[in-house]
Order: sequence, then C-alpha cells, then structure tokens
Amino acid sequence: MKISIVEFSDKNENYFLGIDKQLIAYGNQMVYYSSGFISFLKNIMSGSEFYYVTVTDNDNLLGLLPFSLKNNGDCTVLNSLPFYGSYGGPLVLKKEKEIEIVNLLLKGYCGFADERKADIANFIENPLNPIVQDDPEKSDFEKIDERIGQLTKFPDQQPDIEEALMSIFHSKTRNMIRKGEKTKLTIELKGDDASFEWLHSEHTESILNLGGLPKPLAVFSALRSSFGNDCELYIGEANGEPVCGVLIILYAQTIEYFTPVVKNEWRESQVLSALIYRIMIKMIDRGYKQWNWGGTWLSQEGVYRFKKKWGSVDYPYGYYSRRTSDKIRSIPIEQLQFDFPFYYLYKY
Repeated sequence: MKISIVEFSDKNENYFLGIDKQLIAYGNQMVYYSSGFISFLKNIMSGSEFYYVTVTDNDNLLGLLPFSLKNNGDCTVLNSLPFYGSYGGPLVLKKEKEIEIVNLLLKGYCGFADERKADIANFIENPLNPIVQDDPEKSDFEKIDERIGQLTKFPDQQPDIEEALMSIFHSKTRNMIRKGEKTKLTIELKGDDASFEWLHSEHTESILNLGGLPKPLAVFSALRSSFGNDCELYIGEANGEPVCGVLIILYAQTIEYFTPVVKNEWRESQVLSALIYRIMIKMIDRGYKQWNWGGTWLSQEGVYRFKKKWGSVDYPYGYYSRRTSDKIRSIPIEQLQFDFPFYYLYKY
C-alpha cells in the first residue's frame, strides 16, 4: 500500500473528480470528503493550503484524509477539516484492512505536519466512520473535545409517506408542523441573488441577537459557486412576503441542513417547522435517505432536544489533536480567531 500527499489545485482537477467517483461508488454519505466541499473551503479561506492524504493499492483508493494548512507567521496549524460542523479524519474504503489503513493515513498526516513544522495538527472524527486504532493509548493524537452528530433516517418511499414521516417524530414536533401548516405557506426553490441576500440578512440578524458570529455573505456565494444545483434554497412565503427559509446541500443520498432562518415575528407560528417537513417530503420523493442536522455541543441541551424530536439518531464523535509546541497558547484568543478563521485550534 502506498501513502501519497496530493495538493488540491486546478491542475489536479481530473484526479479529484476520480476520487469523487470512487467515494460515491463506495457509498460515502458525507459531503466533507468531496472535491466540491474542499473547493468551497478554498474559496472562503484565503492563505490556506488544501491537501489529501491517500492510501492506494495499484491505483485503487483504499482510504483518504483531507486537510488544510495555514501559517500566520508565528504558528502553523493543520485541520481535517476546518469550518463549522465539518468532519474529516480517516475515511477507510476497505474495511477488512481498516486498522492498517487508518495507521497509514495518520502516518502520512503526521509526516506532513512534521515536514512543515506544524505546531498543531487536528482532525475531527467522521461520526459515520468512527476512528479505529489498534492501540489508542500509543496514538500521537489526544481526544480533546467531542460533539454529537444527529441524523434523521427517512422511512422508505410509500403511498402515505407524509404520515410515515410524521410517525418518526416526537408528538411535540408533529404539533409544531401542524401549527405551521395552518399558515398555508407558498414554498419555492430560489436561485436568485436577492433571495440569498435575504437569507444572509435574516441569518445575520438572528445570530447577532444570540450573541454569535454570523457567516459572511461570501460563504453563501462560495457554496453556490462550488455546489451549483446541489445547493438549494427553499423560501416559505406568507401574504406574498418571505417569512422563513432553509439552505441545504445535497450529496449522495444525504441532505445537509446548512442554514435555517425565520423572521422574528413569525417564530411562534412554527412556519419553519412546516418548511423543514415539506422539504423532507420532497427529498424522499427524489430518493434521498437521510437528513444531517450537523454536530451538537454536549452543552447545547435545547438544540439537542430539538433535533432529537425530529427522529434523529445520535452519532458521537471526537476532536483529536497532536500538539508539538505550546506556542499557540501564548497568542491572545482574539488574534487567533482573526488569523485562523474557521479553524479548530484547541478547547478554550
């Protein structure tokens, strides 16, 4: 088996399209390993380099680990992968040799980190492909954080799919949907700039009200550029005005729940719940199998319960770190956040 480090660049486009085809053939359901997602990251993260560690046997892909690198002049950081809710880490395509392939992927990752004198090399475990090691106690990586991935598995397509889907939800969620449907939303798939600007405006207002950091408009523009028709924005209108919206990313048989918004004065009406439900029905009809709500912090009990009541299944996953120096901890947090946007550095 051969370890390779391949830089993600335009000149290697055909190579990565080939990887995409092998990932789909294998049955990978996580968009984060695709060239589309790495292209999206590259578009929004200036100053970062992007690579794949691959393990092959006679040109057959056995495993891969995508990652990024950034240096701020003082420290070098590797992430697999950066950005909110992303996963990375080893993905193994030949399960009968899983431990061996994981070890080779991590060996390639660590070797590159050493070559570039990285202060920190982190990876975020794929919740659908948990890390398997022969002796975790001897690993170079320490588990420093954790999240809970939550995915709703759709029922099989059937004549009464609406009732079948409702049946997997908690009674409170069913009531929320029924309340929302009383508004008689007009739901449309939108692709125009004005609709995405409206989404961004509502997202910004909502996140700032919560004391958070909203995603810049450039993020949404990059999503559209990198994913094309697989980036879908649904907007629900009442009385001819937009009142709620959901941005999703489609990959394989999975829907990524990327950004929901609802106008503040419409929150109690549960129109967003009705919109999510109607999108799910549409996606089941198109052959999609699951809805990925993304990662939840262990401290986010309210968020966890909300997703759980949509029939989601838990997939815990860890954040693993290999630190070769403590230099980065001497830099003020505000400076690190400015220098390394979207990166996971350490648990503050």
